[in-house]
Amino acid sequence: MPEKVWENRVPRGRLKSGATVVIICSILIGEQIMDAVQMRVV
Repeated sequence: MPEKVWENRVPRGRLKSGATVVIICSILIGEQIMDAVQMRVV
């Protein structure tokens, strides 16, 4: 996920440093669209 997204959330107080977030998205692999789930620490 682009760093710009994190920069937009953290200063506004929506996420705090050290918080764990879950990201649900779709990704393109070859010609197929697959669901993806990621867990990240901000």
